[in-house]
Amino acid sequence: MLGLFLDTSVPLPASYSPRYVEAAWYGWWEKEGFFKPEYQSRQPHGKPEIFSLCIPPPNVTGSLHLGHALTVAIEDSLVRWCRMQGFQVLWVPGSDHAGIATQAVVERKLWKERGTLRQDLTRGEFLAEVWKWKEEKGDEIFRQLKALGASLDWDRLCFTMDDSWVLSPGFSAAVAEAFMRLHEDGLVYRDRRLVNWSCALRSAISDVEVETRQLQGRTVLPVPGCPAPVPFGVMFTFAYKVDGQEDEELPVATTRPETMLGDMAVAVHPDDPQFTHLHGKRLQHPFTGRLLAIITDPLVERDLGTGAVKVTPAHSHADYELGKHHGLPSALLYCSLWWGHQIPAYQVSVSGDALWVVGRTEAEARRKASGILKKPEEEMELVRDADVLDTWFSSALFPFAALGWPRKVGDLQEFYPNSLLETGSDLLFFWVARMVMLGEQLTGELPFSQVFLHSLVRDAHGRKMSKSLGNVVDPLDVIHGASLQDLQGRLRDGNLDPQEVAIAMEGQRRDFPQGIPECGTDALRFALCSHRVQGDDINLDVATVLSSRHFCNKVWNAVRFTLGALGEGFVCPSSPMDRWILSRLYHTAADCGQRFGEYELHLVTSTVHHFWLHNFCDVYLESVKPVLQSRDQSRILQTRQTLLSCADLGLRLLSPFMPYLTEELWQRLPKPDADSAPSICVAGYPSAGQLVGELWAPNGKGWLSGEGVGLGPGLVDPEAELPRLAARKKKLERQILELTARTQASGYQEKVSPRAQAERQQKVMGGSGWWGLCLVEMLLKYLFSGVKKPFSCIHIFTFFIIIL
Repeated sequence: MLGLFLDTSVPLPASYSPRYVEAAWYGWWEKEGFFKPEYQSRQPHGKPEIFSLCIPPPNVTGSLHLGHALTVAIEDSLVRWCRMQGFQVLWVPGSDHAGIATQAVVERKLWKERGTLRQDLTRGEFLAEVWKWKEEKGDEIFRQLKALGASLDWDRLCFTMDDSWVLSPGFSAAVAEAFMRLHEDGLVYRDRRLVNWSCALRSAISDVEVETRQLQGRTVLPVPGCPAPVPFGVMFTFAYKVDGQEDEELPVATTRPETMLGDMAVAVHPDDPQFTHLHGKRLQHPFTGRLLAIITDPLVERDLGTGAVKVTPAHSHADYELGKHHGLPSALLYCSLWWGHQIPAYQVSVSGDALWVVGRTEAEARRKASGILKKPEEEMELVRDADVLDTWFSSALFPFAALGWPRKVGDLQEFYPNSLLETGSDLLFFWVARMVMLGEQLTGELPFSQVFLHSLVRDAHGRKMSKSLGNVVDPLDVIHGASLQDLQGRLRDGNLDPQEVAIAMEGQRRDFPQGIPECGTDALRFALCSHRVQGDDINLDVATVLSSRHFCNKVWNAVRFTLGALGEGFVCPSSPMDRWILSRLYHTAADCGQRFGEYELHLVTSTVHHFWLHNFCDVYLESVKPVLQSRDQSRILQTRQTLLSCADLGLRLLSPFMPYLTEELWQRLPKPDADSAPSICVAGYPSAGQLVGELWAPNGKGWLSGEGVGLGPGLVDPEAELPRLAARKKKLERQILELTARTQASGYQEKVSPRAQAERQQKVMGGSGWWGLCLVEMLLKYLFSGVKKPFSCIHIFTFFIIIL
């Protein structure tokens, strides 16, 4: 088999190297079309079942972090498992335009390179700069996803700002259509409302993007744009002069004195006697000259501060509602983003008032305005709303817009609703809830039938990953390795202030004194999936990933041993197989199938790991080495077949987690016929039923018999054998005690030398009775451990191997 660069006809290298194994397979997989659902429909083991999902679209500005890596590891393992079962699998790739983040990146770039502000350019000129940056840098995230082995259908790639793509009107058209339908249903409307305004981003942001903290007292917090942290939670008092009374002031208490520029009134409790004489009067604002009304409201806490509170409707929801109740004017802040989906609403100049109309296009809006005003279209002057939609609006459409909605043909008809939505638990309200609401409203169906929420990834100490702590781990550093010098060089070249850089560098020196070792993609994926991803947060230690790399090496050496045992020109015969290891393989396949179906990936990895490490490598390979060195050709041939079956099927069980390693090794195994699958990623995933039907019970003479999983020749039922084994143990104990008693009664110890006594004792302890007792003891421990599965006579042989 010849990959794009790797020739598997050459001998397998002596040692495992992730860099060697992961160099070329992805390009070949993609070129052959293995990731497309159409390919699966043509396979002999193809099924009509469909498995579809979309990747949570990463920001176009983004680079991989371990949260992305966990998402890819989980989703790709499920996708590859379904694909190997013969399902028609569609995993849709895409990226989000990330309005705020992308605009900030390009603005910084313009200032750094040209000393130019966004306001120095027209909107069109600035957007041209953003698109230029996107074409140059926006695909980096896709290259990183490929490095992680994500088997996405790249021919269906979409971007949330696309105008059009093949057989689809494009994502932008879907956004406009969604806005129109929601507006027509009265769910989207124009109104004056309080927004969350970011002074650093100069934009409104969504409620769910605001982190609310309750402060118990003075707290110092970092503020974007401020050179030093700022104290919050401190009560300040200042006074407004009473209008017309130069000698009188009204003191107010507040924890946010900087918002006084937006003050519209001061409120006092109506029953507070100290302010009764000020009811109905006004105050002078010292900076704006605005006159502030003194209003009374029973919600004012008389005992807090001075008893008088400033009212800033544009600052908080409480002040906003208070201002509305008393008829105060509210400040209105507009989102000043230019990068995003511009709202498809147009203002029409009309004498006396402004008319707003919406339309998928300006032409449609013009026709609407003409119909309303009863004037010719050419006389209509329309100005489009300069604001853009929140990024979450377009990303909420992703499950169906990425499939071509609103056109109900092709992919949308075949793969919607999605089978699954998998994402981080922190996105439940940011993204998942929005998709559910808009999917139900716009398509009449839930966008997916199941939701899989995974945990957050923290560092080895349980801390949230932060650049300022120096504990952020780039997955590519784990894959390729990175020296401490490289890690700290990136910190110095980043955007942290010098004090944060110093703290972060110290954290790196403590956590990675020797840098990060090269572990490879397969080891990273396997380590991530080995955690219980639906439970508590994951504390990921690089040492855990390195342990998975050692496991990769173990698998590599096991297959090298198998290939050496098979020799040149080995042809797969049809012969009996070694019962015990095949029974372990059978149960491993059964457990993996069940756990995959329940999305318990950590139990799948544990089961496969146990089979390869403890069943195959530690026991079986050691037990067959004498056989392969013997002259018994029949047993050698049987052993070779068993080795090949275990390597083949074991690699398939492991493939969803370690696609590169398993492909490299599987391609080198002998195949039974020319019709074998061209790649392990499209080969059949082993199932218990398949193994019984195809390999070991074609004529009822194998280790399993009958149509189902029965107890065939050589197998025993643990429940039935337990009493017999316990009785056998007691009998052996009694025989040894009797023999010892007779020896002592005969005066044996006085008649023979100590050396002879020792030799006799050794014979007793080394005889069949003692070994039988040991064996029964071990079998009882095995049964009482909770493993209630059939075992065969080969278990007995295995226990003897362990004892010896």
